[in-house]
Amino acid sequence: MVAPNKQRTLTKLLTLLGKSYDSQLPKELSVLDHLLLGVIQEGMGFTSAIDAHQKLVTAFHDLNELRVSHVDEVTEALDPSVPERASKAKRILQILQFVFETTYSYDLEQMKKKPLKQAQKQLSKIQGTNPFIVNAVVQRSLGGHALPVDQGMASVLRLLQIIEEEETNEQLQATLEHLIPKAKGLSFCVQLSELAFEGQKKQKTVLKDIIPPPSKSKTSKAAAPAEEPKPATAKKTAEKKSTKKK
Repeated sequence: MVAPNKQRTLTKLLTLLGKSYDSQLPKELSVLDHLLLGVIQEGMGFTSAIDAHQKLVTAFHDLNELRVSHVDEVTEALDPSVPERASKAKRILQILQFVFETTYSYDLEQMKKKPLKQAQKQLSKIQGTNPFIVNAVVQRSLGGHALPVDQGMASVLRLLQIIEEEETNEQLQATLEHLIPKAKGLSFCVQLSELAFEGQKKQKTVLKDIIPPPSKSKTSKAAAPAEEPKPATAKKTAEKKSTKKK
C-alpha cells in the first residue's frame, strides 16, 4: 500500500507541473518516430527532444539514407543539446537496421493492432532499445500504461520522497503505475522531463512548497551526540559526594 503522504505530494506535483509546462504530443509521429524520439529524449527535456528529432530526420533524404550513414554523420546531425550524441547515434542506427532487416521497410504501425504485452515484448527485442525507449513508445504510440522515466526525472521524484533511493527500475515503474492514473501518465512524464532538466534553481522554485523536510529518523540520529555529556555530569556529582564524606 502506498503511503498517503506520497500520494498527496504527487497530487501537488501534478498540479505544479500542469501550471508550469505544456504536454502537447505531435500527432503525426509514427511508431518508429517514437522509437527514435525515445532514444533522443533520454536525459533531456521533451520539447528539446522533439526539436532535435525533427532536425535529425530533415538532415537526411529519408530513413534509408539515415540508416546507411556513418555513426559520425548521425552524431553531427544531432543537435548539440542532445546528451551522449555518439552513443545515441549508434542506437538510432541499430534500431533502423534491425527494423529494416526484419520488416524490409520502416513501418511498425502493425504494432498498434497487436495485444499490448506482445507489442511491448517485440519492441524490447529491437536492438538499440532500452526500458525508457520502449516505455515511451508504449505510452505515446500504443496507448499503454507505461511511464518513461530517466535518471534526471527519477532524481526529482527521490527529492520529493515519492520513490525510494534503493528502488530498482522495475520497482520504480510499479510504484509510479500504482500512483499515477493512466489518463495522467503522458502529461506527467512530458512535464516532469521538462522540470528535470531546467537546472536546480528552477526546480527549487517550482517545488519549494512540496519538498519534504528531513525525516525524523535522520533528525534524531543527528541529535544523538548532543546527549552524550550527561554521564560525565553524573560522574562529577558522584565524585563531589565522595569528597564530602571524607
